[in-house]
Amino acid sequence: MIKDYNRDYEKSRELIDKIPKSYCPAAFTEIYSGSDGIYRLCCHSRPSPELKEINKKRRVAPFEYFLSPEMDQIRDDMMSGKVRPECIKCMKLEEIGDISPRHLWLLKSGLQSDVEKVNLKLRIAGSFCNLGCYMCSPTNSSTRRKVLNEIYEDDNEMKNIFYFDHFTYKHNHWNEIFKDILNHIHLIDKIHMTGGEPLQLPKYWEFLESIPDEHAKNIKISHDTNLTKIRYKNQSIYNVIERFKHVFYGISADHYGEKLAWIRNPIDVKEFESNLKEIVSTKAGKKINVAISMLNIDDIFEIEEYYRNEFSIAINVENVVVTPIHLSICNLPQKMKDMYIEKYEKYPFIVAELKRDSHGLYEKGLQYCDDLSRNMGKDFRILWKDWLDKVESYSS
Repeated sequence: MIKDYNRDYEKSRELIDKIPKSYCPAAFTEIYSGSDGIYRLCCHSRPSPELKEINKKRRVAPFEYFLSPEMDQIRDDMMSGKVRPECIKCMKLEEIGDISPRHLWLLKSGLQSDVEKVNLKLRIAGSFCNLGCYMCSPTNSSTRRKVLNEIYEDDNEMKNIFYFDHFTYKHNHWNEIFKDILNHIHLIDKIHMTGGEPLQLPKYWEFLESIPDEHAKNIKISHDTNLTKIRYKNQSIYNVIERFKHVFYGISADHYGEKLAWIRNPIDVKEFESNLKEIVSTKAGKKINVAISMLNIDDIFEIEEYYRNEFSIAINVENVVVTPIHLSICNLPQKMKDMYIEKYEKYPFIVAELKRDSHGLYEKGLQYCDDLSRNMGKDFRILWKDWLDKVESYSS
């Protein structure tokens, strides 16, 4: 079943209300860097002004950043009640009364006042990915960059919507990062592997294989993966599952059948579903992560039913596409948004995005999908005809 965030949130509302709005456990428990090589407090936050010099170097090791005087100041600010400017996304969600990523951190971690158990979420293994998903940031997928470069000239206004700044780690820099991680391995509770597509990245396998067994048995590993491949040379998911304390796979799939094939072009759906059946049979934790955008907002219950009935696996709808903004559900006709708010009232992240003011970019979103359709030779207007007609009816 889809997780009932409202229920979980209400269970801990008393705790959350007692904690200052300025405070977030992420600053105490997560080391995050994006494909651009920039450290942030979490994947939802803006870059911190105090970290400008650290990020400018792009050679600072993870724990050098995390244990720096700059991060100590940020944590002190949070504990003393000063709302940090990089946390604006959560603040805006909470202003309109909705659950925010900060709330999820509080539900998961509670009040943390010291650096003890650290979660690593570093995009350091590369950005190679065999898929060019229509909503993905070009920084996170080599195929995505290739497709957008094929479709648009550099000065095209549509291309300028996307953020292309990906950072390539040199071999020596990567070794420095790994050495730093091993030196602080006693602080690490969990490592979150992402990419690119981590299961196809040589550095991913090299990194995990190099962690000594004595430490691996105490560390949890989680993944963001498209699950199109579960083996690499002489390695496989089974090697990881057996060595580490607990292994979890967050499997990205935003629909099923032909619609999945279009959204995550050029995925082989049969191969993906074969891999999904295989991973479901293992002891690893697993869940389908659905990124909610205009092309699947109408089908969430159907997507849930499909994966539950066919694979006995639950879906997660915590991820909502906010960029590129022209794919956001906030651009739909107001009457349609009102209908979806009622339909998905138990899913606060969806409701929060629907409540945002429209940017008037629905037609731009369709234009973009038409551009992708021509490139891949699959017309999205045929696959989504019923939904497009539905939008039209709500617009009149």
